[in-house]
Amino acid sequence: DNPREQEQILELVSESAFKDEDSVILFSATFMHLLEVLAPSARTYLLTRMIRQADTGEVSYARLIRVILQYYLEEFPELLGPGDKEMIAGLIARHGAVNLQLYQVTPFAEWKEDGELHSISVFHPDDDGRDSFLSNARTLLASGYRLTLSEDFTLDSLSEQQRQQFRGQIRGAAGAGQNLAALFASMRHSPFAVSFVRTVNGLTINHAAFVYSGEQNQEQLMARFILGGAEMFAQRGHSYWRSEQITDPLDKLMKAGRLTDANLLAKQRFLSLGSCGGVKSYTHLNQMFMGHVDILATIGTGLANINDPYNKNFFEVIASKPSSISWKGVAGELAFIFQSGQGRDYLQPGSLPAIMHKILDEEKAARQKKNADPGQQSG
Repeated sequence: DNPREQEQILELVSESAFKDEDSVILFSATFMHLLEVLAPSARTYLLTRMIRQADTGEVSYARLIRVILQYYLEEFPELLGPGDKEMIAGLIARHGAVNLQLYQVTPFAEWKEDGELHSISVFHPDDDGRDSFLSNARTLLASGYRLTLSEDFTLDSLSEQQRQQFRGQIRGAAGAGQNLAALFASMRHSPFAVSFVRTVNGLTINHAAFVYSGEQNQEQLMARFILGGAEMFAQRGHSYWRSEQITDPLDKLMKAGRLTDANLLAKQRFLSLGSCGGVKSYTHLNQMFMGHVDILATIGTGLANINDPYNKNFFEVIASKPSSISWKGVAGELAFIFQSGQGRDYLQPGSLPAIMHKILDEEKAARQKKNADPGQQSG
């Protein structure tokens, strides 16, 4: 509670927070919490230090700090004191403002061209994965989704007898949702996937679900996600399964040449990281997808009562709203999910860390273009 002690802590925080670009982005994810708990004098102390770094730091590094301060001046001025606002306004006047709206653009027009929206959710074969599968399935069934066998993400070629068997299990689970646990158990032992399908505003929404069943199957599933054109990949369950579900299979596919840079650049995709601490993987995943990805992640605890309605309503908002809706507009439409302080640890697309990643990707592309064109390097 002592402002002087807060300043001493902030001095230690600043040493790591402003170490490099990645550290600045990670710091931005918790900046709101700091502003909310700091004493006014300590808050001004931190902002003064940031402004000094923004005035004297390296170009990209300093620009990110300026973006943090401009973002809060524009979006959350109530967290700043009058003197703080004046300092930030002076910084922007010296260096120029960044048009943050440029980084709120969504890929929805492209997504809706074929009249369908596809997602694949992967659940791990443990108790937590089962519970997540059950809650997700019940949420979708209660909203009028029809449960079917997924043709896109069922990996094995099924005999007619197997199809009849699996469809019988699906019908039993779809009725009152009483046999969902049995369906999950069956999906654990046979690599078939199910889909929850509904039409909204003329668009077919298809939420597929798959239970993790080993490295080779997961590589095949990831390849189908990338090459098949699905829009959303949802990683469900604990954070320590994230590498098995996403990063390891994608890395192996790229190294083996089964996926290429062109495959990743062909579409802007969406990752829903339902597990805890997703922001720690944010930068790595953004790099793996070559910047062609938007991400829902957490700086804290992942919750099924946030993940289930978000993933469902996300596609429904896209289907029912104009394709020109911004990420900020999407966040407004989905704000009801985060009411009463629930899910305040979640970072949605269009959030400050997301904007900063896009700025870094933009600067990286500009550097690469300049290096590829020696004529631009003169002078």
